[in-house]
Amino acid sequence: MKRYLILQNGDIFEGYGFGSYCEKVGELVFTTGMCGYTETLTDPSYFGQTVLFTFPLIGNYGVNALDFEGKCRVSGCVVREYCEKPSGSRDGVSLDEFLKQNGVPGIYGVDTREITRTIRECGVMNAVITDTPTYDINLLNSYTVKNAVSAVSTSESVVIPPLEKTIFRVALIDYGAKQNILSELLKRGCEVTKPPCLTTAKAILNSGFDGIMLSNGPGDPTENTDEIAVIGVLFGKLPIFGICLGHQLMALSQGAQTVKLKYGHRGVNQPVRETRGERTYITSQNHGYAVDESSIKHGTVSFVNANDKTVEGIDYDDAMAFSVQFHPEASAGPHDTSFLFDRFCDMSIKKVMVIGSGPIVIGQAAEFDYAGAQACRMLKKEGVNVVLINPNPATIMTDRSLADEIYLEPLTAETVKRIILKEKPDSLLAGLGGQTGLTLASKLAHEGFLQKHNVRLIGTNAEAIEKAEDRKLFKETMEEIGEPVIPSHIANASSFSPWICKTGLIPSTGPMAAPAAVTRPPFFRYFNVSTII
Repeated sequence: MKRYLILQNGDIFEGYGFGSYCEKVGELVFTTGMCGYTETLTDPSYFGQTVLFTFPLIGNYGVNALDFEGKCRVSGCVVREYCEKPSGSRDGVSLDEFLKQNGVPGIYGVDTREITRTIRECGVMNAVITDTPTYDINLLNSYTVKNAVSAVSTSESVVIPPLEKTIFRVALIDYGAKQNILSELLKRGCEVTKPPCLTTAKAILNSGFDGIMLSNGPGDPTENTDEIAVIGVLFGKLPIFGICLGHQLMALSQGAQTVKLKYGHRGVNQPVRETRGERTYITSQNHGYAVDESSIKHGTVSFVNANDKTVEGIDYDDAMAFSVQFHPEASAGPHDTSFLFDRFCDMSIKKVMVIGSGPIVIGQAAEFDYAGAQACRMLKKEGVNVVLINPNPATIMTDRSLADEIYLEPLTAETVKRIILKEKPDSLLAGLGGQTGLTLASKLAHEGFLQKHNVRLIGTNAEAIEKAEDRKLFKETMEEIGEPVIPSHIANASSFSPWICKTGLIPSTGPMAAPAAVTRPPFFRYFNVSTII
């Protein structure tokens, strides 16, 4: 069946219909992604827009709900060719069926390159997918995307528990939040509450959150005046991370302005350059507006688009806040800028206990704990309250400027527990304390003491410590990743005791004799027996 795409400038493109047999108007935009069409069609940020895919074949692996970012909110779908019979390893439906289910008209068999060129030259414009070659241009001229955020935001607050234990609690303000933003927070131990877009600042501040995430969303950012006012009240009171629309709304709350781009950035291949470094990241993006750099009154530009130099990120160092225009949750590379979620989670750290390594003996000289001292210095620089445990009498380790609280106590599990109960830190940094620090952290984690008292391990987690310290787990890890390992096996008392006693290392009788119940002697635990003997 023939179908037509009619542009606001009067251009008419004839093709064939698929998807829903209805007529819809939308703002015509194009995306350059070679894959990820399911994520695009279910991205709430496309609300009210007709999406043109520049890649010539769409739908070849079907549509699976596991890839959904939200509900399908697009007004139309334009492709060069769509796959009628998709193939893939997962169950799903065809692109045609998916569009029918969601009431979205599609058109294929049109010259998508020519249409894209028209948008690039003339800018985004309204368009209609219809079954007739004529349409009232006045209706196209009058179409606007209005009240987009309220249309896609959740109607009531919902709480989503983390994948494992709760480390901190985050409010993900829903302006049209993508599912993968939620996923990135959950796997980092966040209990996520998704409140509606118009939730008051008072309600958020009174809920005991550790941080606030401002989500992506559709439409003109300037029409969200109430949301901007709420962000202004929240600003500086809790750590805040804004993505896409959230980035724009945060900038507007701080007195900046936004501009509509000629044709926007939509795709998974946008290069973004650090302003404070030398790295360039390939990012996923979907936006038609950008923050006007000349209007920024507060904050420092952190990222810029390598193609058109538009603002891609702003840091507010004095307010525990930052934002990016691109989508770090999309992980186009596949990891790329996902570290920004780690940065956000780290901003919730308020009080850290540092286990130092004590004195380092070199010959007859004892040096202070350089690594522990540097950790304290950097944490205090970031405004974090620091509690140091380090039995080192060196002057630098007892200097009050190094840490807020200093304990010169024996480095034992019981001592650390008592100090945790007294100081109530939210985090424990043990990876700089050498063998002692790692052993103590591992013991407290396995006992459940840290979890019980809401203390999270930072720097090195318990699993990583165990894999490094336990020789068996280390051996298995090396084998798993294909690294060479000396042949070995676990020895026990039955295999070693006769040889140990024979050599005289441990007497077989008398007060120094090895206990019968002893297994896996520590020194010989994983050595190759034949090599030792």
